[in-house]
Amino acid sequence: MRTSSFLLALFFLLVLSASAWGQPAVVDTIQLAPQGGNAISPVAICINQYDDLYYVASQQSGHLSVISGASPHIETLAHLGGQLRGICLNESQNYVYVSDFARDQVFVFDAYLGTITDTISTAGGPWGLTVVENESGDDYLFVACYLDDLVRVFNIEGNINQMFRNIQVPEEPLGICYSSTLNRVFVACHEAEQVAVIDAATLNLETSVEVGGRIRGIDVNEASGLIYATCYDDGAVDVVDGTSYQWLETIFLDGYPWGLAADPLESRIWVADSEGQTVWVIDEATMSVADTIAVGKKPRDIALNPSYGRAMVINYQSNDLSVVNMSSLTVTANRLLGSWPTLLRVDEATGRLYVSDTSSDKIVAVDLNTNQMVGFAIVENDPMEVALCGDRLYVANSQDNRISVVDAGTFQAVGTIQVGEMPWSVVADPQNDRVYVTTFEPGDLWIIDAAADTVVKSLEIGMRIEDLAIDETGGRLYICSPEETAVQVVDTQSEMLTASIPVGTKTMAICLDEAEHTVYAVSPDEDKVIVIDGPSEQLTDEVPVGLGPRDICAIGAGHRIYVVNGRSEDISVFDGVSLEVLDPVLIGAVPYGIAAWETQRRIYVSSPSLGAIFVLEDETTGAEATGSPGIVPGEYMLHQNYPNPFNARTTIPVMIPNGHGPQASVHIFNIRGQKIRQLPLPHFENGRGTVTWDGRDGNGREVSSGLYLCRLQTGHKHRSSNHRARKMVLLR
Repeated sequence: MRTSSFLLALFFLLVLSASAWGQPAVVDTIQLAPQGGNAISPVAICINQYDDLYYVASQQSGHLSVISGASPHIETLAHLGGQLRGICLNESQNYVYVSDFARDQVFVFDAYLGTITDTISTAGGPWGLTVVENESGDDYLFVACYLDDLVRVFNIEGNINQMFRNIQVPEEPLGICYSSTLNRVFVACHEAEQVAVIDAATLNLETSVEVGGRIRGIDVNEASGLIYATCYDDGAVDVVDGTSYQWLETIFLDGYPWGLAADPLESRIWVADSEGQTVWVIDEATMSVADTIAVGKKPRDIALNPSYGRAMVINYQSNDLSVVNMSSLTVTANRLLGSWPTLLRVDEATGRLYVSDTSSDKIVAVDLNTNQMVGFAIVENDPMEVALCGDRLYVANSQDNRISVVDAGTFQAVGTIQVGEMPWSVVADPQNDRVYVTTFEPGDLWIIDAAADTVVKSLEIGMRIEDLAIDETGGRLYICSPEETAVQVVDTQSEMLTASIPVGTKTMAICLDEAEHTVYAVSPDEDKVIVIDGPSEQLTDEVPVGLGPRDICAIGAGHRIYVVNGRSEDISVFDGVSLEVLDPVLIGAVPYGIAAWETQRRIYVSSPSLGAIFVLEDETTGAEATGSPGIVPGEYMLHQNYPNPFNARTTIPVMIPNGHGPQASVHIFNIRGQKIRQLPLPHFENGRGTVTWDGRDGNGREVSSGLYLCRLQTGHKHRSSNHRARKMVLLR
């Protein structure tokens, strides 16, 4: 029970909190994605062999990336949205076609102009694409429509883009390719386990060939006339004669083949293992694997350019391209397309932020004083949470059943510790050399002696575990579950399960305010945070928050609680003492993980879709925290815009001494240094405020995608902050 003196202290804390803290605001963005953007989950690739250009469709982020074989960077990044599935090139017109499965359409991308010029509506879940130039000179686009068991043919000659014919094919067409030598279109019909053959001259279905399993990818070797189809479920590649339409052979592989590409010069077939990290190279003469190449995580598709001796392999999970020398069969480079930051952990002692990048199996370290990356460690498989104990990092690898141990100084992995299935959450108790790890299934708590890096005990919690939090001073662990309506309590001295607190809802993430011994757990199903009094182990209150809350953290000094909302683009904030809810903080992208830097009262929020970390802070810090929130800034300051990159509009925070000078404004410049827009500043209460840029120039015209600079101009040349510029990236 809380005593009256405690309540009195609580009252003064409440008064102090109400007078000392302002509304949180985004002040900076830490970019983890590579230059050019954040293309997530690449699924398909096509090639302009003459110009050595590669076009990559990314499923989850909806991006089209244009990459030169000679350049390490994305040259063009177009955001198409939707769920991209297939891609092909019309070489005669230099158009790239990209299928959007979710919205039943195909995008037409002009490779010369670098922009989308048209969309083609096509019902039935468009997937694979191929272009055929008919003998009469007409160009046709063939679209495999997975849901309707159709191949739709569009006349695309001279930008007509008109529906021409529907061709009924066996069940669930996915992959599709064209042989100019045979003048046939071959379709991989997944559920039917057949290859459909379409005469490109008559546009009629000619026949279907039975193969050994459900197929996904398909390609033809123009030199031999053989058709190769990947059977994902069977771990095999089936071979069909493109002339006689007879099944010839099945090549069994140890994995899950998906995309493939034929090299007619060397009579080799390249096949991607979509669940591993390997590309198989098949020798057509022996119909067997001649070599394997280690690439990134979950390769999905391959493009070959024999003229340049280069192969490009897109890796779905590691979000990169493996560049392979076709002669030596060795990887010469890996080009990152995107980053997928998820869960975050702040270490107060070192002032570092540790970020789990599940796309590339990395733990990234960021110096919080400079917001710059200072190192990274490669770990095992799909890292989730990380904790620091002593001079070592302990990383839960959710797909590997092991904990990676990393030297925090050198970022080198020094060992692994075997635990149960799907390790998910991890916290440390450095004072007692203990690391606590939860496994998602079947739901156990593993206790590790950090001095010896060995498991000393495991407790069967009896439910799937999503998150845990430690009260070091109170000697308790709190465990939440997405399946059960209770929070479990473990005593860290006896290392025994001591209590189960009914909360009436399933919970996904948990944190605590150690000073108050108060526990907060989020309920994504009911869009609320439940409040638990630690000493009494009783649920005391509930706080409504935004849509789909998924992670939570607290700043104990101000008793402020922050919640990321996984179905919106904002963060909920409330006072942990009064439970008063403030206005949500708009991020501009769907957030995922969150962590607090108690020392500086900053909040860090991960955005997987942007490959970035947003930095938030309360406007009143330092001396202002004990005085009036009306104290104005002492100097001019231009903060980083948010969101960044942005699509339609972005917000630019500024600080102005003495409220506002009539000559102060924010100027927008293009990359050539030309001023394109001037944004006047209104009067700011207390000298703090924001201006919004809508992505238009001074004449009201939308500007193109690219890099822009914003600069605060004040007319006071002695102010060092006047000419500091911030980079902004516009992606349309």
